[in-house]
Amino acid sequence: MILLDTHVVVWLMIDRDRLSIRSREAILRARVEQESIAHSSVTIYEIVYSVHRKRLPLRVKVTDFIAEIWKRLRHAPLTNAIAACAAGLPEPFQGDPMDRIIAATAIVESCPLITANTIIRSLSAMSSGSRLINAAYPAPQPAPDTKRKPGSAILAPTQVPHAARRKSTNCSKPA
Repeated sequence: MILLDTHVVVWLMIDRDRLSIRSREAILRARVEQESIAHSSVTIYEIVYSVHRKRLPLRVKVTDFIAEIWKRLRHAPLTNAIAACAAGLPEPFQGDPMDRIIAATAIVESCPLITANTIIRSLSAMSSGSRLINAAYPAPQPAPDTKRKPGSAILAPTQVPHAARRKSTNCSKPA
């Protein structure tokens, strides 16, 4: 399984040109290898909420858009293990609960996460040997106070920041 962050789902559905070549290749490779391409439960919430707040204009009804996502992508449900993992991610992991849940889903499910989120990418860059691919194209410029390595976006479960690996996060998939 490969997990897509909310904005990546939206870009994949309506604006593929915003995806980097490397992230498009990762998605295509997953399809060719018949690997699941998934979205988190909170992705649906984030999309509907953004549409209702007029932050995400759609040319179709939001219900039709969500139905199309359900047809094209696998749903990765929010489980107790994912919720516990998200809550247990140590600081300095960002406080946004939706991003915590999406990252925890990738950790618990042991799958890559494609994201353009600079905070998640900057944290993954702190781990040694991490493979970083930027989901956005062209790559967004980091905020002046953001410390990160260039490019990123696939955050593999083993690419949790060193501090998170040292502290038990209860991020294991139940047997």
